[in-house]
Amino acid sequence: MAKIWAQAFWKQRPEKFDLLEDRKDKYKELKWNKKLILLGPVAFLLMISLWIGFGADLFFQISDKIATELQNPELYIKAVLK
Repeated sequence: MAKIWAQAFWKQRPEKFDLLEDRKDKYKELKWNKKLILLGPVAFLLMISLWIGFGADLFFQISDKIATELQNPELYIKAVLK
């Protein structure tokens, strides 16, 4: 582990270390539809995260109802054997 730590953090930084700048230039050169393809999944996951975050009450109500039904099997038995 010490060798890995020394190789990763203690050695000198390479001369050409501007990988981010190269990527920014490549991103700027892309057409709008390619940018949309790259950013689409990120926006989708962001929207799902916001929906879960702001709509947590809905998920809490559903999980609470499921837990109640799991703890009280008579409701299920009455509904199935009726």
